[in-house]
Amino acid sequence: MKTIIRIYQSINLIRLSIVYSLLVIIHFSSFGQNYQWKNVPIGGGGYMTGIAIHPTVPDLVYARTDVGGLYRWDASGKQWIPLFDWVSPDESNLYGIDGVAVDKNNPDVVYVAAGKYAAYSTSGIYKSIDKGKNWTKVFNTRFNANRKLRWLGE
Repeated sequence: MKTIIRIYQSINLIRLSIVYSLLVIIHFSSFGQNYQWKNVPIGGGGYMTGIAIHPTVPDLVYARTDVGGLYRWDASGKQWIPLFDWVSPDESNLYGIDGVAVDKNNPDVVYVAAGKYAAYSTSGIYKSIDKGKNWTKVFNTRFNANRKLRWLGE
């Protein structure tokens, strides 16, 4: 059974890597040669474990991390905007984003499954109605964004 799970995990990781690479190439190909690539600061390390691209609004892209919060692409400034800088040290478990969902009918609405480790009560589903500037906890549950299978969101 463990072998089947490992094979499944490997296949999903490969599929996710291919899809992510293609989306990045397609999305950023409009920048041409003038774009200067640089690292995204995610405050402490970790992985960018998933992206959510709005289906109808060009350049509305969110990137989630396992321990560094959530980011939104700012096409005009050509930079990633951190959306979880409001998190206090007591709520640092929220920096683990296990999944992101956009509302296809309202581009201002975004949901996240937040929580690095299930042992902490600050985990939950959070909603923003202003593209991530402000957040409200809408559901209390627990997530493991910094554990095995962290790339399975979305």
